[in-house]
Amino acid sequence: MMPQVAWDFLALGGAVISCLATLARRHMLSDTLGRWHSAPGSVQAALAFQSIVTGGIAVSLAVGGHHANEVETLLLLVSAVVSVALWRNLSRQERETEVEQ
Repeated sequence: MMPQVAWDFLALGGAVISCLATLARRHMLSDTLGRWHSAPGSVQAALAFQSIVTGGIAVSLAVGGHHANEVETLLLLVSAVVSVALWRNLSRQERETEVEQ
């Protein structure tokens, strides 16, 4: 069995990575960049909500004294993996579009 500090560290890492990757994806999909891709307001809101929640969890784990259990840690790690995969896919699409133009 892993010690509690290990679960907390993994959960904190997952929350931070998920928050940052989601923020990066939201930024790439924003209309303010003036690029070829954008997203409707509902997608922007969902990405903002996810980044706020995962960022809040990261702060709670880092300074709030909250401890993550195994399920919370797993959910945050999965969220991080999915967020990074979606961000990388959008980055790849952007590079491919730039090459075509």
